[in-house]
Order: sequence, then structure tokens, then C-alpha cells
Amino acid sequence: MMIDAAIAYRRRGFSVIPIKPKGKKPLVAWESYQNDPASEETIRKWFASWPDANVAVVTGQISDVVVIDLDSEEAKAKIKALVPDYDLSAVPRVRTGRGGYHLFFKYPGVGVQTRAGVLPKTDIRADGGYVVTAPSVHESGKTYAWEVSISSELPKLPVEIFKLISSSANSTGYRERFNTPQALNGVPEGERDSTLFRLACKLRSADVPHDIAQTLLLEAAKNCDPPFSESVALEKVSRAYSRYNPNGNGTRPQSEKQPDFRLQFLSMKELLHLPPDPTRWLWDQTLPAAGASVLVSKPKIGKSTFAANLALAIARGIPFLGRNTQQSPVAYLSLYASLPEMIEAFSPFGPREMDPIFIHAGAAPKEAVAEIMQWVKANEARFIIVDTLQRLFRFQNVNDYSEVSNGLEPLTEAAREQKCHVMFLHHAKKDAGDDLDSAIGSTAIRGLAYSYLHMKRLPNSERRILRSDQRGGKNISEMAIGFDRVTGWLEIQGTMEDAEVESVEPGIFEFVEAEGGDVSEKAIKGAMQPVRAMIISKAIRKLFKDGRLERTGKGRKGSPFLYSMAISLDSIPGLGGMGGRGTGIESEKTEKTLTEPEKFYSQEIGKRTGIERNRIQIAIRSGIESDPWESAQEYHEPK
Repeated sequence: MMIDAAIAYRRRGFSVIPIKPKGKKPLVAWESYQNDPASEETIRKWFASWPDANVAVVTGQISDVVVIDLDSEEAKAKIKALVPDYDLSAVPRVRTGRGGYHLFFKYPGVGVQTRAGVLPKTDIRADGGYVVTAPSVHESGKTYAWEVSISSELPKLPVEIFKLISSSANSTGYRERFNTPQALNGVPEGERDSTLFRLACKLRSADVPHDIAQTLLLEAAKNCDPPFSESVALEKVSRAYSRYNPNGNGTRPQSEKQPDFRLQFLSMKELLHLPPDPTRWLWDQTLPAAGASVLVSKPKIGKSTFAANLALAIARGIPFLGRNTQQSPVAYLSLYASLPEMIEAFSPFGPREMDPIFIHAGAAPKEAVAEIMQWVKANEARFIIVDTLQRLFRFQNVNDYSEVSNGLEPLTEAAREQKCHVMFLHHAKKDAGDDLDSAIGSTAIRGLAYSYLHMKRLPNSERRILRSDQRGGKNISEMAIGFDRVTGWLEIQGTMEDAEVESVEPGIFEFVEAEGGDVSEKAIKGAMQPVRAMIISKAIRKLFKDGRLERTGKGRKGSPFLYSMAISLDSIPGLGGMGGRGTGIESEKTEKTLTEPEKFYSQEIGKRTGIERNRIQIAIRSGIESDPWESAQEYHEPK
């Protein structure tokens, strides 16, 4: 099976990527795997999603391999003539699907770039390249196969071959002159791909206008035997014109406008047969790998705390709030906090030196978008956090749809092209009623975001309520989130209803205490309006179950339950109430003899209001003296 071969290559030390079935085009953004090989787990996910995919080895330093790609028997003969005293028959080699050979040598330890045409029909696959290999299937239906397998250490490059591939293209003496008329007249199968790209590069070097180059490539593709894909031919023109200057020196253009791509339409049949992409989600079903999101809340609710924990999860590739993440380096732009404050923001989650998170603390530069994307590309980061949106773009009128759209689109579009995700942290209106329409400013902010996440805090509750509204994936319905007491990381802690119940408890305490006890549920509900009656009923029963309220009565007409404060030690946290006996106390108002220390504790607690007492209980239970959501960054958010 292809997956078995892929895993075997990975264990051999090669960096492996999946390739389109019967093709040569990667199914993933493969550039990052030139520096960091995919894990076995990632490879298994790829080939579980694409069982018919071909397999390729990323060449160069990452895999410690250089591959000599020989497209014909003539090319093989020329290599033999170059090293007449070297036994090439013992070199590990793959017979390609078109009848050529891939010779596998050990990487020499110095930079070797992937190059085409170092000899007739001879290419070098090293840094910056990859080779489709056995047991992949060629478009002709033929299979790549090992003729001489890798038994141990790869052989070193012969000196003559090393000199050939490490010298400049103009000094080898072997490079064939490119036959432009022959390329325009079409070439046979097996030569089409490389010849058409070289033709596109030739036209670029000669400074032929982009549209004329497209016409010539389409004509050359049509003349091939069999005809070559027009869409792929146009891609080669675009790649050559975006990658190189029109001076023949192989350098990239610095300030030249990128060529426009032609529209490429897929039929519904083609669309439905596209394989699922396991790399689509950075945070499964929530944040796409290419796109933008916005996290909205009022100040001091914990946006930065949430973002810091999510950043660590993605940097390590571990699940977050029950959904998997795709491992990636992370760029965090905190545009108002200092570096010490950022350390405080991350420290609760146990950051490690090897975590690939990179932080900018301070004001944004004038050309921030260009600098961000340049850094992201150089460091292959796929997740960017901007804290906050207004600090980056400094909109004169954040309610102006046109201004906001024109400001956001360059970064969001660049993120899509670079296949990375940018999350903006943004403030909610102070008097916002609807969570999903609470962001300060124009509706363009929500409109440009693939995922809109909202977080809020209920009164008197340590938990936050998180929900999302997305174009795709799976919406997060209202869930309560809080801190795991063991790991310190955020976790799901029930539903919004659970948090509502928790938030209403202090008010019930305060009312029952003010009334002096023997209070009916009906009276409590009347005092707690406009809170929903169902929430109040559940809170009362929970308080009774936890031993924090006592009750008398039969719970029926004529003898309703009447509730009073539980002041015995059995109701004190850790001594029979929260975490102790864990059940309610049916009271007949009998007196209990207390020891002197017990009397003192009860008297001191009794001096507190219901809200203060509940906070003391929470502090004793959790060991938290301050709100852990309030990271250092949140203190500086504008009111």
C-alpha cells in the first residue's frame, strides 16, 4: 500500500509529501516540509484521506539525499561516460513511470540546488525540490519501481558529478542550448512538463509580454503528443513570470506587479471528485488553514488569555477545547503590551523554550501588513494573532464600511494566498445586546471573517461563554469554558445553562440571608427577576444538594419548601458542603453544640454578605485569589 511505503520512507529519514493520483502535483502546501518533515501521524491522515495518492520524497538537506533524474537511456549513457570508473549499477535507483531513472545519492553537506538540464535529459533534485517515487503510478498507468533498493547508507556523490551539479549553469560545458522552435512545435510525453516550464522561463528571460507568453505556451501545449493540459501550461507561465526577472539571472522580481491569473473553472463532476483535504483546518471545524477570524468580547473578559492558550495548542499540534489542531509556528502581535506582560499572559499555560511561538510586543510599523506577510513566509508560520485589530489598522472611522474593507482585505487576502490564518482580537460594544452583532464598528469586520467567535462573562461566574458563527465547519454552540485545575489550560466546563446557574447563586444567598431564612422558592424567583425561573429553580436545588442551603417543609401545596442559610460546619467548603458530604440538609431547626473554634469561624463567616461569602467559598475551593482570565494584556485595554 502507498501509506506503508510513505511511512517506510519517513522512518528512513526522508521528508514525505502526498502527490495527486497519477500526477506530480503536491496535494498539500509542501514548502514547509523542506525544513520540518511531516510526522507519521500526519502522513497517516494524508493517505487515509487520499488512499490513491502518489508519494514523493522532498530532496536536499532535509532528507539527506540528492537525486539524479535521468529521462532517457541517452542521459544514463552520458552519466556513465562522466564517471567511467564508478559502478553506477550499485547505486539505489527507481525506474520511473516514463522509463527513466532516479539515482539516489547522499547529500554532500553543502548546498545543492534543484536544477534542470545539467546534461541532456538530466535534472538534479536537491534543495528546493522533490521526486515522485515508488510505488507511485504515472499518468500513463505505469508504476515507479525500485530496481536497486536502499539497503544501508546512501553512496556519496562521485567527484565528477558533484562538480557538475555544484557549478554554475554557464560553466558546466554540458548544458544543452534550449531548442525554442522544437518546444513550440510540441514534444512527446515524458518531456512535456519540464520543456514547457523551460519555454516559459525562456520567454520571461527575453522579456516577452505576459499575454503573448500565455498564447505561445497554449500553442506549444496543443502541439504536444498527447496534448498537454492548458490550465497547467498557464500555471507554468504564471510561475515563471512571478519568480524571475526578465534578465536571465534567475532572480525574483523585487517590485514588479505580479501577473494576473486566468479564471479556472471546475465542473461539478470535478468538484465532487476532489479528495478531502486533511490540512484544511488549523483548528478543526473552527479555523480554516487559509482565511481570517475575529474574536470579540468586552474588555477584561479574557480575549488575550484565550488567544495565548490557543496559540500554544497550535504551536504543539494538540487538541484545544475538544477539537484537534494542526501544528504550526505561530506569530503573535501584541500591539500595546510589553514583553514582560506577554510573559505573564503565557506563563499560566506552561510555555516551553521549544514552543514555536514568536511575539512582537509594541506598536505596529507603518508597512505592517507587508512586514507581517514577509516574516510569515520566511518562518513558515500558519497562524497569526493580531491583538487588537484597531491597534493594527488605526481606522479613522471604524464604522465606515469602505474604510474597514479596504484596510482589512490586503492582509486577509495575503493570508489566503500564503495559506495561513489570521485571527483578529476586537472589542465588543459596551451596550451590545446580540452576541453576534456586538463588534464595535462596521459589519465589514464580521463579513470578512470566516469564523466569528464571541466570548462573554456572566455576572458572578468565573466561567466564560464561548460561541461561534462560521461560514463552514461546525459552529460552537454556547459553551462554558474555564481553567482545568490540574493543567491550568482552558477546558469545556458545561453549557451556558450551567454557568447561568452558577452566576445566580450569590444573589440567592444574599436574598435568603436578608430575609432571615424560611424563604419560599416563589419568593426567591420574584426577587431574582428577570432571571429565568428555570435557572433559579436549578440553582436552588444545586445549593441545597451542595449543602449550602437548608430547607424545611414537604415541598407540596400547604407545606412548600422553605430555604435558610446553612451555617453549620457541614456547609463550609471542605467540611461537608462543597466537596464534603455533597448532599442537602433537611433541618428541623435543632441546635448543634459548636466548639470555640467552630463558633469563631461561623461568626466571622456570618459577618459577610451573601455575595462575599460565596466568593470566599469559591476561593477556598479553587485556590484562586484573583481572576485567572485577567492576563496582563487585558489590563491595558481601553474602557
